[in-house]
Amino acid sequence: MSRRIEGWRQGAAVGLCAFGIAMTGPGAGAEVREELRLHTDGLLQAGGQYHRIPAGQRPKALERMRATAERRKAMLLQDASADPERFLRHALPKEARQRLPRPVHSLVEEEVELEGEVTALQVDDFTGHGELIYQLRSAQTGDKRLRLRFAKGEAPWLTGARIKVRGVALGSELVVAEAGGSSAQTIAAAPTMISGDQRTIVMLINFTNDTQQPWSPASVHDAMFNAASSVNRFYQDVSFGNLSLSGDVVGWFTIPLDNSGCNYNGWANAADSAATAAGVSLGNYQRRVYLFPRTGSCGWAGLGTIGGNPSRAWSNGYNDYRLFAHELGHNLGAHHASTLSCGGSAIGASGACTTSEYGDAFDVMGFWNLFQWNGPHKVGAGWLSGSRVQTVTGGGLFTLTPLELDQNTPQVLKINRPNTSEAYYVAYRQPLGMDGGLPSGMTQGVSVHVWSANAAAVQTKLLDTSPGDGFQNAALSDGGTFNDAANNITVKQLSHGGSAATVEVSFGSAPCTRATPSVNLTPISQAGSPGETVSYAVSITNHDGSNCNSGVFALTPVLPNGWSGTLSVSSFSLAPGATGTSTWDVASAAGTTDGSYPLSLQVGDGAMVEHTAAVAATYVVMTDGTPPTVTITHPKPGARVERRPQINVTAIDESGIARVDMLIDGVVIFSDAKPPFRHRVSKLDRLERGRQVVISAKAIDNAGNEAIASVTVTVK
Repeated sequence: MSRRIEGWRQGAAVGLCAFGIAMTGPGAGAEVREELRLHTDGLLQAGGQYHRIPAGQRPKALERMRATAERRKAMLLQDASADPERFLRHALPKEARQRLPRPVHSLVEEEVELEGEVTALQVDDFTGHGELIYQLRSAQTGDKRLRLRFAKGEAPWLTGARIKVRGVALGSELVVAEAGGSSAQTIAAAPTMISGDQRTIVMLINFTNDTQQPWSPASVHDAMFNAASSVNRFYQDVSFGNLSLSGDVVGWFTIPLDNSGCNYNGWANAADSAATAAGVSLGNYQRRVYLFPRTGSCGWAGLGTIGGNPSRAWSNGYNDYRLFAHELGHNLGAHHASTLSCGGSAIGASGACTTSEYGDAFDVMGFWNLFQWNGPHKVGAGWLSGSRVQTVTGGGLFTLTPLELDQNTPQVLKINRPNTSEAYYVAYRQPLGMDGGLPSGMTQGVSVHVWSANAAAVQTKLLDTSPGDGFQNAALSDGGTFNDAANNITVKQLSHGGSAATVEVSFGSAPCTRATPSVNLTPISQAGSPGETVSYAVSITNHDGSNCNSGVFALTPVLPNGWSGTLSVSSFSLAPGATGTSTWDVASAAGTTDGSYPLSLQVGDGAMVEHTAAVAATYVVMTDGTPPTVTITHPKPGARVERRPQINVTAIDESGIARVDMLIDGVVIFSDAKPPFRHRVSKLDRLERGRQVVISAKAIDNAGNEAIASVTVTVK
């Protein structure tokens, strides 16, 4: 019977950073992946032989298996970070794990289904890279925090959401096929708090090995609540008065921990305990901020949960209102303000563009300059809504008032970007309020951002409407145009002044734009016996532009030598946006050695290179190495039996019982291939009364594994 790990692949997944919040480089090369496959094969083969070798040889065999499993685990954990989809392809299905000796199980990944609470945590080093971490804390794992990794999709959750996930766990990693669908389901969304007074507490802490107190509580209080450029004043200005911060600064507290190991959660928990012991009622605050002297054990400047009530933010050595405003922005649910560079064009195909995570220097959610949130960030917070956000579906003239003003007039245009979940957000900014220091290149006209509101934490991306000379003049000037050539969308600025800017939006007939199809296989890994046929579900989606004709996509299987495969449908004619499905039956060759075997489907269209794609999966071949279970139910051990007793035997095995041999003093007296396994003995007629004999039953399963049970009885 086949066993599977659910999942699929849609393109490549790339991870940036390890759970320890230290930036890492690319994943290991192909030679390391081959080594991982060899370790997997070795582990499976050793596991299949383990129960067949003499008991005296098993301790050394187990020691070798554990050493192999340790090396394999280290490589898999690298894949969990660098390529979650590849991790799932190499993961062993549940039945393969169960057939390994129990002392090895702790070193082998495990299929799990967990329910718990999400923490979304943004790591900020402000050097061009950030990392968004999702953790799951579940009562089923003793509240241990597991790092969530997704092979496909963007997680849609804020901190505090309750979810149910099905994935593969190893160490502190939980790898999930998709951030949605049947792999990850939202049970209860996290509440959002982006209006009203936000009660905030700043806890000043230091450590057993560093008790310095570099800032006074009064200076921190001013930066957060009182000064003209405080975080409180900033968010009142940004939110049009919808949100404010008030609260307290407490400490210093010397927590009973040193500053090694970047134990940020442990430090925060210890700070909470110290504040509670000092009489602080933490339940009165929705926002908690932890400020401590800089420690080199953490490679970041600040951390902040995305959402959360209470939310948490950490500052590693910065008593700076700009950093506070940035991390509290994460607490309010905002991701980073980034830039998108597409070479000589303002926008292009995704593969031709690069993102700079903190590149939008004109939003505090970029490189922590104290400028207002951009248009899509304000839309996401709900501070701009109704008639202030105008969705454009047809060409025309549109007038926008400055983004900084609290007016019931259009301030943002939203133009959906065809064939994507994204939209263009067009807004006009002026040097008003916290935006007083904006450069002229950002106030000379409207700016254009790309953003998707489909996930809870997605970067906004500022586009350079005059590419080639940096983002200091990213906004349009009078007479300038932004053009999406792929979709034939044009935004032309006609005029601007202190109170408004006027633009013309036009839609033309979009040309045909070909794109790489997505190909999915599920399950991503499954197991079967040598010669067994297993099935994979295949789906392929045409991502060509809506003005293209149907495309023809042919599937070509790539299998190990001697294997066979059949596709229920091997060629598709698909209109843009359409999806075709097929079933791929794969049979391993009889006699295939235990191991993990890669399979792939290649997609091709001889007429168009853009229609070339591939998808991979794994077939784990497992020879049954588990012996059957055999019991002599009659007679009982020590019984006194007649000279012609009845012998009853039960024998069970997952692969089936081939036969049961019955023996007396080691000599076979009867064999039976079908249950019930019963036999009345006549051999004892020639035995003397009072003699002890050993009755045995040997069961052989369909894989050739043997097990024996014996009882000693006395002849009456």
